[in-house]
Amino acid sequence: MILIVLQYIYLLDLSICYSIILRNNNFRVSQRGVSLRGEKVITSKEIRFFLIALFILFIVVLDSSCEKKMETGGPPAMPPAKVQVVHIEKRALQSVIDLVGTVRSPKVSILSSEVEGLVKDVVIKEGDFVEKRSVMVILENSQLKIQLKNRKASLKESLERLNELKSGARPQEIEEAKASMLEANAFWSKAKNDFKRNKELYDKKVVSEKEYVNSRLASLAAKELYHQKRLSYDLMVEGPRPEQIAQEEARVKMKEARVELIEDKIRKSKIISPYTGVVIERFVEKGEWVEKGKRVLKIGQVDPLRIDILIPEKIISQVKRDDIVTIEFDAFNIDNEEVYGKVSTIIPFSDTSSRTYKVRIRLDNPERRFKVGMVARVSLFYGENEEVLMVPQDALTLSGGNKFITTVAKDQTAHIVPVQIRRKCKGWIEVQGAISEDDLVVIRGNERLRPGQPVQVINSSEGET
Repeated sequence: MILIVLQYIYLLDLSICYSIILRNNNFRVSQRGVSLRGEKVITSKEIRFFLIALFILFIVVLDSSCEKKMETGGPPAMPPAKVQVVHIEKRALQSVIDLVGTVRSPKVSILSSEVEGLVKDVVIKEGDFVEKRSVMVILENSQLKIQLKNRKASLKESLERLNELKSGARPQEIEEAKASMLEANAFWSKAKNDFKRNKELYDKKVVSEKEYVNSRLASLAAKELYHQKRLSYDLMVEGPRPEQIAQEEARVKMKEARVELIEDKIRKSKIISPYTGVVIERFVEKGEWVEKGKRVLKIGQVDPLRIDILIPEKIISQVKRDDIVTIEFDAFNIDNEEVYGKVSTIIPFSDTSSRTYKVRIRLDNPERRFKVGMVARVSLFYGENEEVLMVPQDALTLSGGNKFITTVAKDQTAHIVPVQIRRKCKGWIEVQGAISEDDLVVIRGNERLRPGQPVQVINSSEGET
């Protein structure tokens, strides 16, 4: 209060002095300054200097009063912030090496047409996801279907003929052949008897030579007919020859092959996906004529993907197949999410210039979130375990490019601790800084805490407090 009164006194003196200078009759104002009549002149420069000094003194006094006010009073203290905490843990962890690789597709295929034809339809477009055995391009095949009908009819005929040969004659047919043979035999016997009688009569000059010759020819014809009927009967009883069956079987196989060839062409008139993947590029459009062997589509597998990294010679012996690695991507802001991969292949041939070995990492991608060509930062663990201090990823906060964690002191106040991070493993991070095992670290509510701010711990690892 005294300081405020002094401030008003200074201001009052300032105004009074200025009024006296301007209104007192004993003062004379001129361009040179102000003077009493008959006395020394007070210049305007000296007056300005006097006024500025008074103003500076006023500011100093005002600042002192504000500081004193802040020391003696001020705003009320902030209420405790509610936070969740866990203990800093000491865990066994292997050594780690950080490497940079590129996401690649394990399979990229350019599909070509195996038959020629007109493009009837293109049912996919670039970027489409296709399942294995999905139809992507259809070629016109109406003429092939007509040829297939013709070939199948010819095949059916040959099959029936082959079955007939293998089955042989039916009993009724055999009986009919036998009866025909016996009839021919009877006719031959009659003809022989007629010829014998006519010969005797011809020798006696009873019948003419013409009748004799006719009876002889009739006997020979009857004999020939009987032999033909007997041969047919014997063949029918014995069945077809093996050579005939073999020839017909070969004919059937040839026709079956022709049918299969046309069916294969019809199948190949539909270009299908050989595996599940994504269409990268297509080279034909509807209505185009496609020659045999022409490029049609380019597809690539997207699940799983692979990452190729180069491992130095000094640690390659400690890398094993199926080792788990952690992966980070520049394309995603996923600091609190861990992506895991697995060593799938170790190529045992080094690059002689760099003495490194290529190792392939399998990356499962069921949601197709990761894209081919992305930069992947791989952390590969190797060697013996060592004990390190670790905190959950949620305990880490960033500010100005630096990393911090917030610990809770015994007096229930927040302490901001700068740390350096090294290895990550299953949601926990190795940290180095002014911390110790079993310190309480904040994992929820740490974003807005200030140094020394009171906190109230809830839902800690020991339970609610």
